[in-house]
Amino acid sequence: MNQLRSLSSLFSLLQADSSKDQGTGRLLNQTLLCGLSNLITYSHQDTSPVSHAAQETRQQEQLRVFQNIAQQYFPPGSDPYYMTIAILAGHQQVKSVRPNPAVGCVYVKDQQIIGWGHTEPDGGDHGEVSAAFDHRRNTFKDISGATAYVILEPCCHRGPQSCTEFLTNRHVQRVVISAEDPDIRVSGGGIKALRAAGIRVDVGLLNKVT
Repeated sequence: MNQLRSLSSLFSLLQADSSKDQGTGRLLNQTLLCGLSNLITYSHQDTSPVSHAAQETRQQEQLRVFQNIAQQYFPPGSDPYYMTIAILAGHQQVKSVRPNPAVGCVYVKDQQIIGWGHTEPDGGDHGEVSAAFDHRRNTFKDISGATAYVILEPCCHRGPQSCTEFLTNRHVQRVVISAEDPDIRVSGGGIKALRAAGIRVDVGLLNKVT
């Protein structure tokens, strides 16, 4: 597996002035492509139909790859460790969700990853929703009391289908966000909505090189 020379090259891209960008999709996709294009040898290219059990096994295998990479840079169980996994998860759909942002999300409860996912293609679920879905049981996992690590601010402009509503209604305890969404329809609104619902929100993790 190719070694990532430095995660700082990826995270420094997140510092780019969003006002100079033409949209959220370009910002996030460019970031993920530049920072991760040579990182992962395990790819999610097999689109053939699989059973729910096989899909779950595939997800577990991918997660192990992400964890092995993340622990090279950050202590397992730390916030940066989980956010790195969320960034790697987002990379899985960079090409297939353009021009939308490929957002990765990881749910953690009692220091265990209970769900991870990414933006789905063809206008499918956002990362926050995808990460909470249990394919084996065809229902949503219990993410109440969990911490959500998401690389882009959750959307708030889609009414009842917004990711902020999804997170609030499922009673997550904390949301850790790497980058605020420069889309004028969101642009801090998702953060405000989550905080107004009593959810702890931390913003900027791995967004700047220290």
